[in-house]
Amino acid sequence: MKNNVIDTSTVEALNEAHKGRIGSSAICAVAGLNSFQTPLQLWLEKTGRVQREPENNAMWLGIKLEPVVAEMFAR
Repeated sequence: MKNNVIDTSTVEALNEAHKGRIGSSAICAVAGLNSFQTPLQLWLEKTGRVQREPENNAMWLGIKLEPVVAEMFAR
C-alpha cells in the first residue's frame, strides 16, 4: 500500500507534495467557490504557467495546522 503521508516539515516540501495535485484546499477553487482564486488561476498555477502566490499569514497558519487537522481527522 502506498504511503499517502505528506511531508509538512517545510513550505518547500509541502509545495512539492501539492504540485500537480488537487487537494482539499484547491477543491473550492475548482468548484468556483473560492473568493481568493478562480478555477483558471488554479489551473495556471498547477500547470506551472504562473508562480505560486507568496506565503501570507493565513497560508503560514494553514501549513502549521495541517498536521494537527490531519491527526484529528484520522482519529
